Amino acid sequence: MLGIAALTPIGLLGGTLQLVVGGLAAALVVGVTATVAERAQTRDVELMGGLAPRMPKLSWLLVLACLAVAGVPGFASFVAEAFTLFGAFGTQPGAAFVVLAGLALLLVGMALALQRILFGSPRPDAPGASDASLGEMWYLGLLVGLLLWWGILPGGPKLGGAVTLFDQGIVNVINNSSADIMSAYPSSSGQ
Repeated sequence: MLGIAALTPIGLLGGTLQLVVGGLAAALVVGVTATVAERAQTRDVELMGGLAPRMPKLSWLLVLACLAVAGVPGFASFVAEAFTLFGAFGTQPGAAFVVLAGLALLLVGMALALQRILFGSPRPDAPGASDASLGEMWYLGLLVGLLLWWGILPGGPKLGGAVTLFDQGIVNVINNSSADIMSAYPSSSGQ
């Protein structure tokens, strides 16, 4: 919403990109938490203390999923949030600071939840837990890989300064397809 409210090309690009990568990050979080709940044999957070030693692969995936949702550098969500915030600072500075404050609260909440679930003291009455299977690691790892790929190379890999044929970059695809939509709005620099 902030990218749309900014009505700047970079803000709209960031908002559009956030729709795509935010959906991927949300799918990763839901997939990992559902797998953790299934493998821990409970959905009760009180019983989930100390899961990291018992399921190290899923613990790493849960940490990466939380980092992807929070928009940590290296993930595609960081690129989307940076574009959105840079586009909004000129036209909506108050809203941009509110979003930044919300992201700070999100990081604190996720850190507390991860500490309690993964690294807290294990409960003696907790059911047995097992780590992820190869199939679960494959599809969850694919989502992590895609978020990292678009986060590290959002404009696509370049060979000799030219975009390669196999990946034109999500930013280039969104920017080229949304240029016609954004052309209807007057430029904020010309006002």
